[in-house]
Amino acid sequence: MWAVGAGSLASSSYIVFGKPSKLAANSSHILTSYVVAMCVGIFLRYVVEMHLLSRSSLFVEYRFFFDSFVAALAVAFTLIITARLHMDHPPAAGIALVLVLDVRDYQTLIIILFSVIMLSFFSFALRRWMCDLF
Repeated sequence: MWAVGAGSLASSSYIVFGKPSKLAANSSHILTSYVVAMCVGIFLRYVVEMHLLSRSSLFVEYRFFFDSFVAALAVAFTLIITARLHMDHPPAAGIALVLVLDVRDYQTLIIILFSVIMLSFFSFALRRWMCDLF
């Protein structure tokens, strides 16, 4: 499932280096969107694990469908919140999906966050020399 997280970073890299004139390639949009996605994913995972699954056998029995629904909610909430903040960067929603469906350890999350910070830094530092590739 972490392939989705890596796919999100690859999509972000494509936007930053392929279309740097887009608002989604702005470093503040990238950072804000990924932080929102991480917060939404962690929060929904916590709500599911701690509150809903421990109280009802219905959620345990239909775990796959319930997890899929919550993952879709995480993506939707991430996109809505970032749109309301005017900080759109759609690839970040994949991180919320990963955090709801597959959290094994948070070390990978730290690696992704570090990668996002580096990508934002390069987006900011190289902006004046980059041009749209298509």
